[in-house]
Amino acid sequence: GNITMTGASANPWIDIDTDITSSTKDYDLYEKMPVIVKVFKNKTGYEVTSRRSGDKYTVELAQVDGKDQTKYGNNNSFAFNFEVHPAGVRLWKELKNNQAPKSFKWKITKETKGNSLAFREEVEAFDKGLNKAQVSTQKQEIDASSFYWNETFSGKAKDENDQEKDAQYPVKIDVDVLEQV
Repeated sequence: GNITMTGASANPWIDIDTDITSSTKDYDLYEKMPVIVKVFKNKTGYEVTSRRSGDKYTVELAQVDGKDQTKYGNNNSFAFNFEVHPAGVRLWKELKNNQAPKSFKWKITKETKGNSLAFREEVEAFDKGLNKAQVSTQKQEIDASSFYWNETFSGKAKDENDQEKDAQYPVKIDVDVLEQV
């Protein structure tokens, strides 16, 4: 039996490319992957859609340090870094010094069809010395398809012996939505 291979034209995303494929005034689009990603420009956040299941998650900034804020620009003490990869998005918050904001509230909206995408609730956070930065989280249900996700950094980190001490800056904190394999 002959095996027929379909060309790249049948599935343009089979040749995975994590670069921006197009841009509008509102977002950058990444679509040459198993997930389609929009990184917003007019607000801080992103949207991930699974090609496999049709699941969609939208992650949008709602507050910084208790103040309503949907867009937050990078500055001398703080930066948002989007890491787009074939299975989803990691949004790193980089706290460059102790003047950086410590508390973030996100609005998460999900449209699930096949439950292949998931919002990861265990925070990945570490300081300059790769000690585990202490971040407390709280989930507040809004309705069946959305919730608020609060993250608060204590300013502390735990070393490999589980000893708590002041964190060494910069501190990096992750929030992500990933395709479940």
